[in-house]
Amino acid sequence: MVGWDQVLHGPRIGPAPLDPDGLVFNFRNPRAALGNFYQAAAETMVLARLLAGWNEAVPEIAGQGVKFDPAGVQFFGHSQGGISGPLAIPFVDAVGSMIISGTGGGLVESLLSKTSPANVKDGVIVALQDENVGRTHPMLALLQNYYDPVDPINYGELLFFKPYNGHKVKTLHPLGLGDEATPPKTMKALSQAMRTMLVKSPSLPEDQFETYSGVQQIEEEDLPYKISGGVTVEYAAVSQGGHFVVFHDKDAIRHYLNFLGTAYKFGTPWLVK
Repeated sequence: MVGWDQVLHGPRIGPAPLDPDGLVFNFRNPRAALGNFYQAAAETMVLARLLAGWNEAVPEIAGQGVKFDPAGVQFFGHSQGGISGPLAIPFVDAVGSMIISGTGGGLVESLLSKTSPANVKDGVIVALQDENVGRTHPMLALLQNYYDPVDPINYGELLFFKPYNGHKVKTLHPLGLGDEATPPKTMKALSQAMRTMLVKSPSLPEDQFETYSGVQQIEEEDLPYKISGGVTVEYAAVSQGGHFVVFHDKDAIRHYLNFLGTAYKFGTPWLVK
């Protein structure tokens, strides 16, 4: 596995104690905010292509040489890291499967719904001096237009519904209900853009399952399910919050591990019960 700090995260933020979220989504400097996601997408493409062509061992770790299988490269991005997936992976032939968790699309909906780590909607109301600001506000429309080139919602259908140059990317899209950092409305919008199938996780109570238009549902009795396109799976929020279900919910952990394992072994991922 290869991981790296996203743009303006970890040591890339510099010595000052600054908030990565405010720097990445930097609406005080719109060009920087736009460029941050161009940069993230470019890095994702370059690294994926590098690994796909890598046939040398890397320096020893714990006394053992580490090699990569160029035929088994997969992408796993979470939150801001997940945004670069739809922006980059449709154009990387070597990557045939992808997980994007805590990832949504549609800037306007995010601005009006995001409450963590800061209440963005309150900031929008103050900035626009309009308590009744809504989706049709002209300034929000201008912002959406400006950031459209890096909005995952505009690349969703290229993954498997209308794959770029015929390159299908099988996709697992975990959705944590109650997510405050990536509002579920934005994740549902991305799901609709991708044309994923919708699944209820086994531990999610039936009365909490949120269906929505534009997607077809997979019933629990149809699992395990061979994923030829993409699936969005809804999970109940865990104690760490809805944003981190993929790392803490037992169903989500089982799902993503089996997704990666079956994709590597068989070339096509499966969603298990």
